Amino acid sequence: MSRRRWTEEEISRLRAFYSSDASIGSLSEALPGRTIHAIRQKASRLGLRREASQPQCLSPLLLCRGEGGSEGLLLKCSNCGNWIRVGLKEVSNGEVIRCGGCGYILHLVE
Repeated sequence: MSRRRWTEEEISRLRAFYSSDASIGSLSEALPGRTIHAIRQKASRLGLRREASQPQCLSPLLLCRGEGGSEGLLLKCSNCGNWIRVGLKEVSNGEVIRCGGCGYILHLVE
């Protein structure tokens, strides 16, 4: 698989958007054809940093029942909007919940 070189325009857009409050999802929209992983790698190589923000908290949206009758929560990532299914055991054990779409660490509010 050949890699496409980053253009000067893409790098300028990355520099402008990466340190802003823009979500990772909106960054990928601003850089079509670039994956979130590629965007993060390029930003790291350029020495760009995102402002540390307060953790975005979620409250359960839906209680769901999976195969075999296991119960869980269906949550929506506040960073990228992906839906995440989390088992009740994971929640009660205080395990870290990471979004599979953007890698954002989510926190539940009781």
